[in-house]
Amino acid sequence: GGGDFVVLPDGDGGDEHYDGGECPAGGSCPPLSTAVSSGTTNHNHSFEGDSPLLRLSLVLITYLIAVLVPNVQELISLAGALAGSSIALIIPPLLEMRFLPVGATLGLGRCRLMLMVGVVFMGIGTVASIKDMVMTAMGGLD
Repeated sequence: GGGDFVVLPDGDGGDEHYDGGECPAGGSCPPLSTAVSSGTTNHNHSFEGDSPLLRLSLVLITYLIAVLVPNVQELISLAGALAGSSIALIIPPLLEMRFLPVGATLGLGRCRLMLMVGVVFMGIGTVASIKDMVMTAMGGLD
């Protein structure tokens, strides 16, 4: 037993879609929703946690950053300092520490050292980027 094939009211009448039950190709086919098979559409595109206040806050923060940082190069430099050191030097040792076997003291020590180096380099890059931003805002960078 399985589901039925239904024709969706999309205008051409020739598209068959599987509606629940066992998948004819094996595996699992997602059932069609009632809204789709009945021809109605749901225009509510919100998601959990979405609110007009959140959207307004994000737009205002983006606007303030655009006004306060007229030179995008410094902003990209700051993002690179944070993201680059995180991706290359901080996240890998954290993941390795999470999956190390119990009692692997040598591996744990190496991970902690790499983590400390990553945090130091992140701090140096972030401070240098912020200094550049301040120097540019004050009128000169030479």
